[in-house]
Amino acid sequence: MRGSGPAPNFVRRPYGPGWALVGDAELHQDPFSGLGIDSAGRHAALLAGSIVRWHRGEVDWETAGRTYAEQRVAQSLPAYEETVRASRDLSALSTAGA
Repeated sequence: MRGSGPAPNFVRRPYGPGWALVGDAELHQDPFSGLGIDSAGRHAALLAGSIVRWHRGEVDWETAGRTYAEQRVAQSLPAYEETVRASRDLSALSTAGA
């Protein structure tokens, strides 16, 4: 039985005028690490904090989005980069028995 094989890794801009992304929609990493669900929860909490500040009128939407994006990078990018590196090493194993 085979797994799903290598998965695409990507990072997208997580906000724009009137929209925001969380979880796999904005940062998708190979699932072997199991960090995707953790990232999604963290991103949702960060975004919620930014939305609250925007809703209260403390910041404009651009500032709220930029803050969210910066916090997301600080919290998630190091683990994402490690997952991408490790998944490249593991992808050779998934094709070795083909």
